[in-house]
Formats: sequence, structure tokens, C-alpha cells
Amino acid sequence: MRLVPVKSSSTLDGAISAIRGYILGNHMQPGEVLPGEFRLSEELGISRNIIREAMQHYRTLGIIVSKPKVGATICRLLPEDPYENYLPFLAAESAKILPEIAEVRYSLETGAAGLMVQYASDADLCHLQEILAKFKTESDYGGMRALDIDFHRALLESTHNSILTGLIPLLVNFFSEMFPNRGKEIHFDASAVERVSREHGAIVAALLARNEDALRQELSRHIGFYIKRATQKKD
Repeated sequence: MRLVPVKSSSTLDGAISAIRGYILGNHMQPGEVLPGEFRLSEELGISRNIIREAMQHYRTLGIIVSKPKVGATICRLLPEDPYENYLPFLAAESAKILPEIAEVRYSLETGAAGLMVQYASDADLCHLQEILAKFKTESDYGGMRALDIDFHRALLESTHNSILTGLIPLLVNFFSEMFPNRGKEIHFDASAVERVSREHGAIVAALLARNEDALRQELSRHIGFYIKRATQKKD
């Protein structure tokens, strides 16, 4: 598929559209290289400055990267972290936005139980069991939170759904980072450590048994505790 010249009135939007059409029309995949700026400028009939701006649009999205001596290369076609550029703004509005993220996380994580049961591999299950074993020797708040993040990342990654895993940085990492700012941090005394370990153990047991209903119930019980804390001040 050839590049389609851009009408003079289209300028930047037209260049962005034309490059998108070229990528899709040629079924380009990660690792493939786009035409150079000179060729793009010549075939589209617009200045190289506009081409640079259009290419920057796709760099910002993470779709292309510039490689020395190679040029603009397709990096990925699905977003790995669609909220990456918005996180500083969400953090500034965390008191307002965190309850909403909590609700989305609860809905997606419990709702993904069927996908976890269907698609979790042996390697996924082993990874979850390895994280679970570490809970038994950790009592520090920071260490527990890091393990909890790893555990829930691994759970969502076990769905092998690229759209869902693309939300992990927002629903798990960002949520966990902002969660303590909602009020008093949870103190992980011996009873709290035992509770968290027990709940995570029940989640893994249900997943090992490929029991969707039990897994959804255990996820709801475990995540519900944190979601309730995050949403308790919601207006």
C-alpha cells in the first residue's frame, strides 16, 4: 500500500492519519521500519517539520521509537500503559479519583476470575505460589505492599489478555502507591500478616483447583477489604 498525498488543508491531522493508514494498510508489526522523513515529506506533499510533529504523535503513544541508523521503528500496536502520561494528573486528584479506580479494580479483578481459571499456565501458578511463600516471612509494611503488588500483577497477567494487563500500572501499581495517602496506613501486625497470607492462599488454592466460583468469591473477599477503605470517604 502506497502513501496517499495529503491535501494542503489537512496539515498535521492529515499527516497523522496518513501515517496511521500506512501502518495499518501494510500490516506493520513491531520491529518493522517506517519510511524516512524525506520520503514521507515527498510522497505526502507536506513539510518535514509537519512530518516530525506527526511522528512525535506516535512516539508519545509508544507506537514507534527512533533507533539510531535505523529510523522510526514500530514498537507496539497495543498500549502497555495507556494511562502513563495521565498518572501525575490523577495523583493530583487522588482523593477524588482513587475511589473510582478502586471500583474499576474490584469489578475487573473479580470479573476476570473466569479468564484466570481458563488461561493461567503452570508457570503462572508457580509464580503465584512463590510470591505466596514470601508472605510468610515478611512483616514490614513496605515489603508486604510490594508483595501484594507482585501477587495481583501476576493474577491479572495470568489472564494473558493484553487489554486487561495494560491496565495493571493504573489498577494495581498506581492504586497501591496512592492508597496509603487516603489515611492511616494499615499496620501489618502478626494477625494482619496471617489474614493477608490466608486470603492470598485461598485465592491460589481456588485457582489451582480451576474453581471459578470459589476464585471469584475469594477475590471479592480479599479485594473488598481494601476497596471499602478506599471508597469510604467517597462523596
